[in-house]
Amino acid sequence: MLINNKEVRLKLIPLKTISKKAKTGYSKSNLVLMPGFTEVPDPLWVEIKEKFRNISDAVKNQKIVEFKAKIKEIEVVAEDGKKKKVTESKGPKFQDLKEADAIAVINDTWKLATLKTFLKSEKRTDIRTLIEERISDLKNKKGVFETKKAADNEGTE
Repeated sequence: MLINNKEVRLKLIPLKTISKKAKTGYSKSNLVLMPGFTEVPDPLWVEIKEKFRNISDAVKNQKIVEFKAKIKEIEVVAEDGKKKKVTESKGPKFQDLKEADAIAVINDTWKLATLKTFLKSEKRTDIRTLIEERISDLKNKKGVFETKKAADNEGTE
């Protein structure tokens, strides 16, 4: 799922309390949500929202947006055997986005690892070129200072 952190600060989420099942395919001990987009496996994101109230509150307040996600409530059996309702979120994979959405995501992604993940799965030549340019710009710090300056001045007018 594509997660858009709309705040101008990163969020560090420790994953030591997350189940192994939810972390399948994700080997890091922390999840870092930088401003902009980060790709997070759907099961991992669902459990993070359940366990971290500050994250679920940020989602409710639109400070963190689940990009193009289909959200529904489902009933599951908890560890204590009781049924409980949880919110299930399923988001599209980057390579399944329409071109305009893909371009918007690329332009608002600041994490090199996320861009490299996009590049591995993307087949469209034009989109691959944009990802490669974005990676190069971030490595060369193009646009970084302008964006930081704009963020610093946000709300001062």
